[in-house]
Amino acid sequence: MMSYPELPDDMTHRAHFLESGSLKRDKAVAIAAYADAHARQTAPNGNVLLSVALYPQNVRLFERLVEAVGDILSLPFGKKGASMETDRRRCKPESRKMIG
Repeated sequence: MMSYPELPDDMTHRAHFLESGSLKRDKAVAIAAYADAHARQTAPNGNVLLSVALYPQNVRLFERLVEAVGDILSLPFGKKGASMETDRRRCKPESRKMIG
């Protein structure tokens, strides 16, 4: 049985996607190696779900991850195998400053 992974609460930018199935997902897996935290779970059918978490100040890496996963985000979750989430309520105002 799969469950929501234990990821630190202050890492508010999160992505969940299947590791294989397309070149876009392969690119996303490579980008995920630079994430602040990640977890892997194997489903009963053998699919591997990768969950990635980043601190709010790493929003550019999160954007690259979203771009890598790409157009599958417009499909219903059951068909796309990916989910992205941010929780602005937990972000401190000073962490939302522009980077660059």
